[in-house]
Amino acid sequence: MTVFCPTWLPIYVDGVIGGDLNTAASPGRFWQVHFVWRSDDFSQLIHIVFEGYAPGTWPRTCGGVPCYGGRDGTETLGGHTVTWYTRNRGSSTGHIAAAFRDGGNRYVVSLHVIDPYTAATAKATVARIVKGLVPVKPSAS
Repeated sequence: MTVFCPTWLPIYVDGVIGGDLNTAASPGRFWQVHFVWRSDDFSQLIHIVFEGYAPGTWPRTCGGVPCYGGRDGTETLGGHTVTWYTRNRGSSTGHIAAAFRDGGNRYVVSLHVIDPYTAATAKATVARIVKGLVPVKPSAS
């Protein structure tokens, strides 16, 4: 599966996978990468989730209902037709999410709507991330 990597991330998020907060998982036919920054006093949080879903694995369900809900329109960003979601579950609870297709796969970029972000600034931030995504195809073994 092609992975879309960001060329830009918000301040404080370094894009390095590993450690206590920045994690990657690939359980089966989908993958997920989280990047987290939090202020020392926990008053601010930046939580970005990147996900990829192979054919037949979308939509994901959380507790028997779709993980992504609250469809909030579509737009074209960076050559991708993005569907916005505002009421999400699972690892994207409290996030605004942008989902798009590439080939038969589905991809999602989401950001937690919490200080320092409002719904509007979170959506603008996700839009900027999606516009700068670059595809990285798997190498042949």
